[in-house]
Amino acid sequence: MAEARVPQQTRSRRTREKLLTACVEVVMRAGYSHAGLPAICAAAGVSRGAQLHHFPTKIEMLCAAVEYLMERRLAVVRGMLRDRTEMPPVDVFVDALWAIYTGDAFYVWNELCTVARTDEPLREKLAEVNDRFYAEVHALLADVLPDRSPRAIRGAGRYLTSLMNGLAINRVLDDDDESSQAALDVLRQGLTMYLHSQGDQR
Repeated sequence: MAEARVPQQTRSRRTREKLLTACVEVVMRAGYSHAGLPAICAAAGVSRGAQLHHFPTKIEMLCAAVEYLMERRLAVVRGMLRDRTEMPPVDVFVDALWAIYTGDAFYVWNELCTVARTDEPLREKLAEVNDRFYAEVHALLADVLPDRSPRAIRGAGRYLTSLMNGLAINRVLDDDDESSQAALDVLRQGLTMYLHSQGDQR
């Protein structure tokens, strides 16, 4: 009996995911400047024609790859918040979000942000991805802390992501996870105190 034909939509999705995964791997291994489209296609086992169909430019592929990884990591955050009910929600949220900042998505993102300082088209696309990421973080925090005001949620979200961004950059240079965990303990305590002081302001 002949093998069932894979639907075109499924094949297209798989090709796209192969390209995005390979893109991240090549950038992580070789850096942005050496992450050429031929190398990415070779790593993905995908033709240049298929690549052009999905991502006409390198910038579009890189931005899509970071967003793809972030969406997967945020799915993990949602799962942890749903399953780890024995821990305070703030502690679970900090642990889950830190996993994003110590994974491939952050380090590719950080490299692209450096390039974007002098590359306006890249900066604009990264800004769009960044806005969506913050919106998702704020939405998750609002679900965890439904009795806090929108202003408190926005402040907590920016506080969390800004501190984790700094910790993750330091980690590139010193790889000092013990100090990072100590800083995260301070973050948890400070965030808990701040949110407690805000009370129910809706």
